[in-house]
Amino acid sequence: MNFLQTGYKGKNDAWMYVIMFFIVFIGSMIGQIPITVKAFFAADGDLQKFAKSGENSFADLGIDANLYLFLILLSFIVPLALFLLTVRGMHKKKITWIVSSRKKIDWSRFFFGVLIWGMLTILFLGSDIIPVSYTHLRAHET
Repeated sequence: MNFLQTGYKGKNDAWMYVIMFFIVFIGSMIGQIPITVKAFFAADGDLQKFAKSGENSFADLGIDANLYLFLILLSFIVPLALFLLTVRGMHKKKITWIVSSRKKIDWSRFFFGVLIWGMLTILFLGSDIIPVSYTHLRAHET
């Protein structure tokens, strides 16, 4: 059985996909509540300051960088968890059917993909950062 044929396993009624879409969408909204509440309290309840800081992703409110990262990631984790729950519960599909047509996930392929994307990311970020850093250093030498 190839990968596309695994899509026919489980329950595939169209209305289930519509319900699943709304569940994941609402989960996305719920996942954004913690960062919104934290930013509102960091703005001391001032709606104008809150709205103004929203233009630059609340960077000027002084929220700890690690907490900010966690709260932003939370807005993705909640919908992902709801997606996995609805696929498993409503559609009666295994998570491995979504990822692979094999019985088990091939972790060597997964880590190979992570390695390739990691190297590409480092290459592109490095090619963007190094010339800027070099120009910045040369400007301070004169």
